[in-house]
Amino acid sequence: MTIIIHDPGSLGFVIERLFAFVAVDAEGGEGVVGVPHPFFGIVPAIGADEARVRSLRPAVEELQRITGKRIQLVMFSTRTVIEELLPKEPPPQ
Repeated sequence: MTIIIHDPGSLGFVIERLFAFVAVDAEGGEGVVGVPHPFFGIVPAIGADEARVRSLRPAVEELQRITGKRIQLVMFSTRTVIEELLPKEPPPQ
């Protein structure tokens, strides 16, 4: 198994809200849309800022065109820290 570590560093802001493209089925059930990523296969269509949401939109619109599914852009804005994972030792150099 190959493990890919992606650490883009800080975005320069605290994440206070998340945006997600959500597909809604006929019964009202929902699921986060997945879009192709050049390195990671399929990734969730979520973002913490408008630039990320704009970058996802073309792929989401193409998916909607192909599938005919109803897709909503949803904002989640309540932040609750559930758990924090801290390093037990310094990372390898």
